[in-house]
Parts: sequence; structure tokens; C-alpha cells
Amino acid sequence: MTYKYCTVCGYETVPAATGETVYQATLDGKSYLTIQDAVEAWNNGNDEGNDTIILQNGKYVLDNLTIKQTAEGKGLTIEAETAGGVLLSAGEQGSTKHTNNETWGIFKIESDSSYNGSTPITFKNLTFELLNSDGGNVCAVHVGTTGSDRYTENIIIDGCSFYGINDESYAVSGTAGSGNKNVTFQNCYAENMRGFYQGIATPVKILDSTFKDCKSIINRQNKITPATDDSYNIEIRNVSGNVKSAIPDSIYAIRSSGGRMLIENCNITMDFNTDGAADTGANGLIVLRDGTHEVDIKNSVLTVNNTGAMDNAYIIYKEIGTKEPENINSIIITGTTLNGKIDPALNEKINIKN
Repeated sequence: MTYKYCTVCGYETVPAATGETVYQATLDGKSYLTIQDAVEAWNNGNDEGNDTIILQNGKYVLDNLTIKQTAEGKGLTIEAETAGGVLLSAGEQGSTKHTNNETWGIFKIESDSSYNGSTPITFKNLTFELLNSDGGNVCAVHVGTTGSDRYTENIIIDGCSFYGINDESYAVSGTAGSGNKNVTFQNCYAENMRGFYQGIATPVKILDSTFKDCKSIINRQNKITPATDDSYNIEIRNVSGNVKSAIPDSIYAIRSSGGRMLIENCNITMDFNTDGAADTGANGLIVLRDGTHEVDIKNSVLTVNNTGAMDNAYIIYKEIGTKEPENINSIIITGTTLNGKIDPALNEKINIKN
């Protein structure tokens, strides 16, 4: 069997040029020539339960491959044949394939769910290469809906790695103006990405994961108030890494538009260089904006390395102007090392219990 070899990434490109029939994927034991064929077979199936698509090891270039989350009780896992053996690429940097200045993904989830506990869509042990930079933002998974009263929910990213170009690459992006709920990352790695998640989902969980040289971890948009059942709208546990940006006047690791947030057992560093930056002051490892906030930080190390002429980067920052929070109920910090300063506007809200 002959493969075309990618000298840049070190992965074999599938399918083979000639010779034997090469199957890219299996769905519950049945082989399919392409990943798209396997996904469409699942989309068109009516059986409830959890199905698995296993991708043959190799490199694949994909573009907005649509998964339809259409009914409660019908779940899907897309998994690598062996962990780390599958590279899914959105195209090489410099490609002119996408020029519409919109967010697009390797996978696109369209949903007809109604927040009734849809069975999860899971991506497991995959590596994503997000290098296209010619228009809009590229993501591994783009979640959306089929209508204003329908929602995407229960998305699990398990054991996946993401490599991007900083300001334009997301792991998961939730369409603004549509609903998405229950997004979880676990045992993941991100490098040179804009973040693990940007969008309006709640809750969002990032668990047992690491990152390097990313612009952010999470940008949760859409104004909300804390959950009424004492659960968290944002939950970040056992996460470590550093953020930095090529755009120095708007940098953050975690930005939220309200809700209840937990940061626990984390070691997060923000590297901030103010040289040439506008003096907006809107720079914080944690940025609070819009909505009503409750923040709980436990047993973590949070560090801001601020270099350059202006000293305007904070561990926790309160947005001002049109994005100023409606209310900050509490910021409780327990057993945590803070290497940096907190926005003075938050002094009355801070409760340190070290």
C-alpha cells in the first residue's frame, strides 16, 4: 500500500494514490472510503445509542464536515485508530480556499436539539492542525444550530491536541446568536492557539489540560448571571500553561461575560509586553465583563509577567466602558499564589483566604 507522505508534519496522507482500496474510516465495524461517507451514514441513520467512527491513521484535510445532532439518544464518537495517529488539517498556511472572513471549522455541528439532554458528540485522541490564515477564524469544531429555538449541546473533546497560528485558531467556536451548551475539554493540549473555546456555551469545562503560547484559554461571551443551582458556568481544573499574544493591547487567559467561575489546581502564566500597545488597561489574566460574576479560585498559581513601558496588566481585571460588569457578587481566593497585581477597582470584592 502506497501513501503520499507529508514532509512538513510527518504524517502519511490518505488515501493512497493507486493500488489497493483504502478505507479512511469505519462506523461500528463497517468500512467507508472517506470520513465524509462515514459521517453522512451516521447523519442519515435512525438508530439511537452511541456510535463510533474510527479514523485510519494518517493525515486528512477537511473543511466544514457537517455532523447533525438531530435527536436525543443518538450519540457519536469520532476517534483515532491509535492515539496521536490521526492529523486533521484545515489546510496549509497561505491557502486561498477561505476568504469570507467568517468562522469555519474542520467539523461543523448542526443541531436540532432542544436542551433535553442530547447524547454527546465526542472527539477522541485526534490531532488538529489549524494553519489557514486567509480569511476569518478557523476552528477544529464549529458548533451551531438549525434554528433560533434549537441548540447544540454535550460536546466532549477528549485527549485531543491543537496546533494553530495564535490569533485565528480556535479549538471549539460557538456561533454567536445561537445556543450551545455543555462543552467539555479533558486531557487536551493546545499550542499557539487563540484558545480552547470561544462562544456562548454554558457550562464550559476545561479539565486536566495544558497549553503553550496561546492567546487565551477561554472567551465565554453572552451576558449571563450565575447558575441558580450552585454549579459553575466556567470550570477550569488542573490546567497549566502560558498565554501571550501578537496583539499586545488586548490579552487575557480567561474572559467571561458573567456567571459563576471556578479555577482550581491551576498554574497559569500571562506573558505581556506593552511595547507599542495602546494604553487601554484592558489586560488581565482573568477579565470580567458584562453580566453578573462570582469567582472562586483555589489552590492555584497565577502569574503575570509584565514587560515594556506600561504597567497595565493585572491578574484579575474589571472591564470598563460599554462592557463593564453589571455586578460582581464575590471573588474568593483560597490557597493561591498571586504573582502580580489585582485591578484596584476590585479591592472591595476580593476575599483572600490563604
